[in-house]
Amino acid sequence: LCTQTPFNSRLTVFQGTTCAGLACVAGADNNCGNNESISWCSTANTVYYVLVHGGTGASGTFRLQVSSSSCNDNNACTTDSCSSVGAPTCVNSSTTPSTHCCTPSSGVLTVIEDSNPCTSDVCNSATGQVTHPAVPNAPSLACADTLRCTQDECFNGNCRNLDINTISCINTSDCPAGLGTTCISNLCRCIEDPTLDLVPSAGTLPNASCFSVGNILTVRVEMGFAPTPVVGSQFFLEYDLNTMTYIGTQPGRTVDLTSPFSFELQETVGIDGTTGFGTIDYAVAIPPGGAGGQNPATVAVITFQLSDECYPFLRFRAHSPPSQLLDANSNSFIPETTNMPPIQVNGTPPVLTGCPGNMSAGFDDGEFSGTVSFVPPTAMDGCDGAVSVTCNPPPGFAFPSGTTPVTCSAQNSCGVSASCGFNVTVVPSTVTVSMELSPSVSSAARQRCMTFDLWNCNTSAHEVVPKTVTFTSGLRVGEVVEIPGGDWTCITVRDTLHTLRSTAADLFTANTVNYTASFMGNPLSNGHWLIGGNLNDDGFIDIQDYVRFLAQYLASFPNPNTPCGTLPYHADINGSGTVDVADLSFVQIAMFTSREGGCCGATAAAEEELPMASITVKELYRKGLGHLTVGDLNGDDVLDIDDVALFLQQAPTLVPGELPKPIRTNVHQADMNPGEAMPTEQDRGEILKGSPGRRK
Repeated sequence: LCTQTPFNSRLTVFQGTTCAGLACVAGADNNCGNNESISWCSTANTVYYVLVHGGTGASGTFRLQVSSSSCNDNNACTTDSCSSVGAPTCVNSSTTPSTHCCTPSSGVLTVIEDSNPCTSDVCNSATGQVTHPAVPNAPSLACADTLRCTQDECFNGNCRNLDINTISCINTSDCPAGLGTTCISNLCRCIEDPTLDLVPSAGTLPNASCFSVGNILTVRVEMGFAPTPVVGSQFFLEYDLNTMTYIGTQPGRTVDLTSPFSFELQETVGIDGTTGFGTIDYAVAIPPGGAGGQNPATVAVITFQLSDECYPFLRFRAHSPPSQLLDANSNSFIPETTNMPPIQVNGTPPVLTGCPGNMSAGFDDGEFSGTVSFVPPTAMDGCDGAVSVTCNPPPGFAFPSGTTPVTCSAQNSCGVSASCGFNVTVVPSTVTVSMELSPSVSSAARQRCMTFDLWNCNTSAHEVVPKTVTFTSGLRVGEVVEIPGGDWTCITVRDTLHTLRSTAADLFTANTVNYTASFMGNPLSNGHWLIGGNLNDDGFIDIQDYVRFLAQYLASFPNPNTPCGTLPYHADINGSGTVDVADLSFVQIAMFTSREGGCCGATAAAEEELPMASITVKELYRKGLGHLTVGDLNGDDVLDIDDVALFLQQAPTLVPGELPKPIRTNVHQADMNPGEAMPTEQDRGEILKGSPGRRK
């Protein structure tokens, strides 16, 4: 409206499907002088209502301009939305993961990384193309192999591992620095001490370094990279006789076809007289006429049977001559040695003691569960000693109603576990309720959502429990309702869609866990059946319930049940499947009846306002209920007890699908006391004669 609007204008935008259900989307006032401009985030195929109005009663002619723009950026790699935070703006957010490059025209994703450390990975976001230019030729840690005497570098876009011993040189400065290299006879030489390592096979237990008694353990004697070709080796070992039984040693070629060591020279086993440990002396070589090797290789493989728990060992021992490697010129290399990593023989599960027996508990106060604490068992392992115990569920857990199994388990360091179990039974708190709906409801089985209010009048504790209950001919005897734990002294029950609340005077219990209550019998004879006709779940049956009946009059309910979750309101009070005059009779008979007093001394009057005896046609329109003015049968612009009486007066003559007809009269149909100008309390008494409960 920012042009040619010569009055103090305002703009408001609404969205909705009916006038009664419109929601304000945006508004503007004084955006550009007396004129307005407004923008909002809109949704396609949605109807909006733009209200042009004036401030402080101003009016006049106006020109309204409306335009719309899309937030779609035509990029398949983004999500498009409109943000209403502050001024509405388009938000185009990328949906492409950081590991991919996205083509804007198609949304096709291409992996950026090519897993080559010698190239760069470049994404062109404008085209979605990925390129991999080579990085400069240079040493790269990403290209490193397991060999010490190689030069690891990027070369022409690929990793290269160059044997230092093949690099030409004039002096040592021509050789890679920092690797102990030197220049000999115009070739770089990498000088390092070779290695001999004892590497055990994988274990058989969950922990890969663990075995069970009786398992076979194989240990490889592994040689690392050597400075010159190696043709032979000898080593000297010791092991634990108490836990390991020696089986034999074989040349490395028997398990590693790339190993040059296939010729056994010596195998001697014995017992060290000083330590009592088992000893192994072994020598192996390449076959006569064979070629030695520099690369890592298996020198020999040793086999044991594990005979006892817990911690066997195999290690190099001091000897003269020491463990060594030999080259073709009979030069010996004293290797750096590494003993077998720690292994464990422990296939026996821990022993649990003190596992609790089955136990039971009741609901905690105000809860549908019972907290149960117990002392977990203890566990001892033959190798690890005391180990921790985990119970599931743990001590102090709030157990649900019924029986829950508890498992306590312990695991040793080898992953071998033991467990024990017991049951925790939580006995629910319940109330057994017998209920009767005020006559006359359907004789068929009907489901109703019943709400049970429990009170402890000594502590003011209050809990509400809803449950779907099935009634037959309006009766349900012996319904067991699970309730929160607590020492309850009073209970009220209501069917929130159809009835007034009733309070039972006979809530009984023998143990504060299992209660009984009765809601049976006519209230006029000190009974507590549930009075029907209250369609808005307030404290009274009044004209508001008549209005709600009108809103659904002649409506059909294919499913006449009202289980918990059914949205209010629901005027099929008798459960016949159709809202008809029979349902109105519940309202009429109990008109102005109030619900029974609440627990702990509360009364209906203290909790609610007085019943509404009438509602004007004007008020109905104000509430958006103008279609219900058909209920004003006497045309006095007020819906009250007179209209209810006229409705029931026409009921015998109505046919299915027919609405009652207005009767224009100055005579109040509820005036059953001739000579009075208005209905009196005496008249209301005639209408309400025979209705249960109190009258107001």
